[in-house]
Amino acid sequence: MEQLNLFNDIPSTKPLAEKYRPQSFEDLIGSVKKNQNFINWFNSTKNQQKFISILLWGPPGSGKTTIAELFAKNAGRVFLKLQAFNSGVKELREAIDTLSRQPKPGILFVDELHNFSKNQQDALLNAIELGKIVFIGATTENPAIAINKALLSRLIKFELKAHSFADLNHLMDRVSIETLS
Repeated sequence: MEQLNLFNDIPSTKPLAEKYRPQSFEDLIGSVKKNQNFINWFNSTKNQQKFISILLWGPPGSGKTTIAELFAKNAGRVFLKLQAFNSGVKELREAIDTLSRQPKPGILFVDELHNFSKNQQDALLNAIELGKIVFIGATTENPAIAINKALLSRLIKFELKAHSFADLNHLMDRVSIETLS
């Protein structure tokens, strides 16, 4: 007799947020989808190949990481991701060194940027100013309080809002259709 296994027939062990993460800007929902300024800005910078460092500010689940990954994918640049809570100046310098050796400046994404100390945030300044990297920071905290002024002055800030019930219903419909397909 076959022994039952709790893990039989599990289609995927990926979390839903990862499994159904948007694959293009057109798939986005919520405040960024509705904010045509962001899409226009990105398309303009992509066409000119002049990417500017940005800060994405919004509540958890608003799409900050997804936007950073889509930005990098559509820009065709090398992309490195750091989590601020477990990275220090050493990891930052290594990432900057790796990205600055690319033919085109690579993209450094730092999630939960507000967890970096002032010194860690200052370690980004020179690389951003000299165009060695394109920086994307993400924070759930008010940037005016959590991000040091020198770094904040070098970034374009985009505020994201929590998803509305209509956005979440649209997402659930999309997930249901993909699951049934």
